[in-house]
Amino acid sequence: MDNRQQLLASTGLTTERRRHQRRKVLWHAHLRVGAERNKCRVRNISLGGARIQAPLELAVGTPVHLESDHHPPLFGRIAWRRDDMFGIAFDREAETITALLGLRVVGNLQLDGNARAPNVDP
Repeated sequence: MDNRQQLLASTGLTTERRRHQRRKVLWHAHLRVGAERNKCRVRNISLGGARIQAPLELAVGTPVHLESDHHPPLFGRIAWRRDDMFGIAFDREAETITALLGLRVVGNLQLDGNARAPNVDP
């Protein structure tokens, strides 16, 4: 825990803004940006988004398609970027992502019925 997190914890505050639990994964996948198809790694996934690792220069807000053998293509936008890691916020509601990912992937991830494309932090 860094100093900022310790200070917030001591005051009872938190920086946690995620609406969905994340599942750590290490999947090889492709990120389609326009007509380009780029190799990437999915580091974690939730019903609201995914953390991706790839040596790409993508601006926040860029529309992308995440393609993997583990699920049908998922559409979203770049939500944040730090070095070779970035987050994708899915464009679909959590219920739709649950249906697309299937129980094999989603497992026991909790669904927040009020959530839609949450802020996906690193």
